[in-house]
Amino acid sequence: MNPKKYQTENKSLLNLFFLLIVYFCTQDFVGAFLYTNFNLAKIFFYFHLFFGEIILFSLFFYIITGSGFKIHKNLFFLLVFSIIVILYYGVLSSNRFSFATLKDLRCLLLPVVLVYLAYYLINTEQKRRKFFYFFILLSFGLTLFGIFETLFLPNEFWSNHVNMSLYLNQIKGYHASYARLGIAGSAMGRAGYREFLPRRLTSTFGDPFGYAVGMPIGIIVFLYLFLKKKKIRYLLGLLMTSSALLLTFTRSGYLFFIVVFFIFYLIVLNKKQKIFSLFLFILFSPLVYIVYNFLSNLISLTITELRTSTVHSRDLISFYTFVIQSADHWAGVGVGFRSVVESGYTYLMTQVGGVGLILFLAFIFSCMPIIYRKTRQKQKSSEFVSLKCINAIALGVLIATLILMNFSRYPFAMTTYMINWIIVGIALGTPKI
Repeated sequence: MNPKKYQTENKSLLNLFFLLIVYFCTQDFVGAFLYTNFNLAKIFFYFHLFFGEIILFSLFFYIITGSGFKIHKNLFFLLVFSIIVILYYGVLSSNRFSFATLKDLRCLLLPVVLVYLAYYLINTEQKRRKFFYFFILLSFGLTLFGIFETLFLPNEFWSNHVNMSLYLNQIKGYHASYARLGIAGSAMGRAGYREFLPRRLTSTFGDPFGYAVGMPIGIIVFLYLFLKKKKIRYLLGLLMTSSALLLTFTRSGYLFFIVVFFIFYLIVLNKKQKIFSLFLFILFSPLVYIVYNFLSNLISLTITELRTSTVHSRDLISFYTFVIQSADHWAGVGVGFRSVVESGYTYLMTQVGGVGLILFLAFIFSCMPIIYRKTRQKQKSSEFVSLKCINAIALGVLIATLILMNFSRYPFAMTTYMINWIIVGIALGTPKI
């Protein structure tokens, strides 16, 4: 469908997209609440899990089947990647037509769906402004609840009212221990800095990775708006979202944020803003000192894990050794192959083979120079969040994606990465001036 058509089309499509974002960000919390408090049949919860995705994919197919739709060169590799995924699911996989294969099919297609929807639905200055107003409200709301539940809600609240562990185990089929405490195992404080806080921030995502890898962009947007408009509410948003990320105790989230922020810092901030950012760092250095013990333990544990035979280090090394040398991995065994690995690259090759991996990487590497060139152009000053800022964040997301794929399949998980893919889609759709 021609993007220009959406400039005058009913705004209901965009509003529906926003509603779906809220739905996915709160889905696990709502599901756990209903499962804990009401004696509902399991079929209801399966419907709950797939309802939003049915609407999301229906919206996607509605757009791509429009009479004015055309394949944009920026999205070509992503479209071919989706064809490969469907081919493996329907023809080459020996595990098709099961609940497991359906989940993997959905995960592999989500980057395609989200980038395309953002590209075609959020393609004008007015719609970008509307999205970022919506995003800062969503980000602040999820942050506020996350800090509140971490610091003030006891485990009894989760076990009695929102037993996330039972919900993840019995409905979603995940391994989530600590049912007695009502929280998923990943939400438990990690050894080494558990004395700092016994539980990690999860907000409404069910586990800390959801917030840590999905919401750090909010920190950068609040920082940009504060530096641009000098309003206290944006400074408050900056402090809250930064604190929430810290309380997740999630190294992948920290790494993602550092990469995206570094690109943003280099491209967007002028000299005065860079100096002011350093001043803010010095001003809040007492906070850094207070959490020094936590940070030092975090770094020490990370180095120790990489030096020993842990799951992270083993799967990271294995991809660059025998995985890429194996003909079985290059051929792929089909969508739904149940091999749990802490490596996004291994996961992708296992599912859709070397061709799928190469196409996915081709999409990322082909987008990088396009988005970078857009950051060098003169920007419209009327944008709520400047095009340079949007493009710089998107470039950081693509680079961070390449790094995080070494450790896990975060880029293919709905609640943990959907905002990031949306930003990439918006950046690809921003105009050339």
